[in-house]
Amino acid sequence: MEKTYKITGKTNGWIAQRDTLFKGKEYITIESGLTLKEAQEKMLDFFNEDHDTGYSNWGLVRCNHRNNTWSHKDGTRGYDYDSRYYYIEEEVADDLPDEPQYCDDNVRLSLELYRNGDVFGIWLSDDFGGSGIKATGSTPEEVAANIASYIADYFYKRDNE
Repeated sequence: MEKTYKITGKTNGWIAQRDTLFKGKEYITIESGLTLKEAQEKMLDFFNEDHDTGYSNWGLVRCNHRNNTWSHKDGTRGYDYDSRYYYIEEEVADDLPDEPQYCDDNVRLSLELYRNGDVFGIWLSDDFGGSGIKATGSTPEEVAANIASYIADYFYKRDNE
């Protein structure tokens, strides 16, 4: 089966609350189900739009914006723009839920950390194997930011219902 990729965005809470693309979330998926070539082309388009440039390839982007762009040997790449970080990531199919599952207060939780190739993950669940929260990312820092965002969302929803 051919690998698929997604373009994700990450920012801080202050910007997430004010940026219409992020809609209050610190980590978002912008596009998914892409081939690597499609993801690279869309990333170039997003970069050109954000920076009001017309680069025809990523090499020119890297030459002119070395400090806020990156490329990896596997073809993934990314850039930052005004405290927003955009990445191409490989999509990982698994049987864990995409959306966080919430549990009651004062429940003992178990934590499972895992790595599948270049993807890191965390699974936080109740001791009975029931509902839980999953987060994945290409770096441990990204996983930590994702799980923190889910937990913050849980308390925000709980306290504002």
